[in-house]
Amino acid sequence: MITRRVMTGALVVAVAISTAMPAAAVPTVTDLGVLPGMLNSAALDINVAGTVVGFSDNRAVRWSADGRITDLGSLPGDQDSSAAGINRYGVIVGTSARKAVRWNTDGTITTLNPPGDYSEASAVAITDSGVVAGSSWDFPTGKTRALLWEADGVVRELEPLPGDNSATIQDINGDSIAVGYSTNGFSVRAVRWQPDGTATQLATLPGGGHTRANGINQIGMITGTVQQGSVSYAVRWERNGSITKLDALPGGQSAEGTEINDTGMIVGWSLDAGGESRPVRWAADGSVTDLGVLRGHVWGYAEAVSNNGMAVGRSIGTNVRGVRWSR
Repeated sequence: MITRRVMTGALVVAVAISTAMPAAAVPTVTDLGVLPGMLNSAALDINVAGTVVGFSDNRAVRWSADGRITDLGSLPGDQDSSAAGINRYGVIVGTSARKAVRWNTDGTITTLNPPGDYSEASAVAITDSGVVAGSSWDFPTGKTRALLWEADGVVRELEPLPGDNSATIQDINGDSIAVGYSTNGFSVRAVRWQPDGTATQLATLPGGGHTRANGINQIGMITGTVQQGSVSYAVRWERNGSITKLDALPGGQSAEGTEINDTGMIVGWSLDAGGESRPVRWAADGSVTDLGVLRGHVWGYAEAVSNNGMAVGRSIGTNVRGVRWSR
């Protein structure tokens, strides 16, 4: 059993962001706060109940829908932990030091061991049926393996694309279709893995470039990025594999989609006309909205979005704070 530390939602502050949008469409950003004595935090995922997970300094945390923050703890002997994904039932996955872990609803923590001689791993997402997606790595060689842990604990490796020697999973949907990227150290290619492990390279934009898939919804739509030179383009792949470039903020160039919900709403980041990274949301029709950041902050990134349109991520100024944006 893990010792957990809980505090009230007194640190949660809602701040209306002033923008040029109509009043009815103004997003509201909420500072989710930090654990006592800590300075920074980040929100990395949110489930349908509005529960958010991420980290506060070097500790994995969970924020309840009403703003209470809980220290999830770490494995015995570990000091650092971070939570990356949560499913409908409140089961959470992430890392403790350099080990993939699952936090169960009863508060216990389970190590997710990688296969073979790869001793270090991370878990990034979990389905409602309990399948966990993540990766393991070997520091001497720099190679990574894409892994799935089944609900019964059996782990299997998803192969990289032909000619590559490393693969990384970024997300998985309820049908156990996973997405991420495959690399040989020179090129990076976005990948979709079917439940049987079959890997498919996703399309790129005209002109080519490195590609990476970051998020997939239950319908099979995927979001990510295509990098051409110094510019990154946010993209959406349809279920049939066709690719669409998403607009950056006016005057900006680079952008990236990080997650997509079942309505086709995408969140991520975009540079603005001043070259600052801003948290953004793309509607299903492709229109882009700056979600705004906390007062006194300049930068931000949106990391995840629930099916009801609630987004989470980080707002950055002299410190970094986990935040939640209303629709």
